Amino acid sequence: MDRRKFKELSRDCDALLLRNLDRPECLAFPSLHLLGPHPSQLAQYFPEKTALRWRTGKLIAWGAFMGLGGFLAQRKISDLWEKRGIQHVDHVVFSHEVGVQGEKGDFYFGQLPRWLAQSGGKVLVLKINHLRWKNRLGDFNPLGISRNILSTLLPGWSTRRLESRISAWAGQGHEHLTANTANTGRFGRQLKLALDLDKIQAVSNLRIFTWTKRLLEKFKPLSLFFTWEGHAWERLMIRAAREVSPKTTCIGYQHTVLFPGALGPLRSLGHCHDPDEIWTVGSVNQQRLRLCWESKNVKIQIYGSPRHRRVPAISVREKMSLCIVAPEGIQSEANRLFR
Repeated sequence: MDRRKFKELSRDCDALLLRNLDRPECLAFPSLHLLGPHPSQLAQYFPEKTALRWRTGKLIAWGAFMGLGGFLAQRKISDLWEKRGIQHVDHVVFSHEVGVQGEKGDFYFGQLPRWLAQSGGKVLVLKINHLRWKNRLGDFNPLGISRNILSTLLPGWSTRRLESRISAWAGQGHEHLTANTANTGRFGRQLKLALDLDKIQAVSNLRIFTWTKRLLEKFKPLSLFFTWEGHAWERLMIRAAREVSPKTTCIGYQHTVLFPGALGPLRSLGHCHDPDEIWTVGSVNQQRLRLCWESKNVKIQIYGSPRHRRVPAISVREKMSLCIVAPEGIQSEANRLFR
């Protein structure tokens, strides 16, 4: 896709998104949040024939999946924390379960939970598990850190009634959005297709929104940390904080390279959906983020990257030719790099 078409697509996504910011069930659909021109992002609007053949099967699976989720949901999220004696939390850190971090640090935030705890605060770490049906709750360790894993694939942390509501909520959002794609612009048809394939992810995002809202309503923490890429669930976390705990400081960590054409971390959707602070990896990203966010009264600070601190020094011979890449891990990219 050339630059002109990409800009048209981004305008169409923004037009539909901005008209529905007051509805969380619409905000939850990932296809409205175009993060950038990477092929993995554009694939949702122009799926291959294989994906189209599976479209009907996915929609049927979505209905069965939601019914199963409503049947299995049995717990209230507030009850889970109360049973473990968690009555007070100063900081909530939302990270992601990637299977490589341990008690020494978090893959994304490094030693941040430990530093927050050493300052005298109680820290609740919630690692979102997007890929596996794995949930785990942890008590506070001697430092004052509780590490937990919450899966978005099965509810597990909500009541059957709430899960049914979330499923219906996503269905209402989809119905409303698809009814308005005809007036979106050139890419209305592609947006409608992407929305059809987004239903399961929209339900997962609404689960995250519900968890966040209930936790913040209960604990009223001083700060809420999360990764910052411009995803729907990040915007919904901020919205939850603005609704039930407006004094909580929302801090997004922009943890990777800002490629040309990046939109997600740079786009403002207004105070109800924008962070109070953005932490980033270095001065280059800081300057670019400031150009977009300083006028919105969003503070930009350098946090660095815990992943960079673990990279050993590499000696390079003078005549050695190098190919330096920032791999995303998608198959088409790997084929180009290593063929």
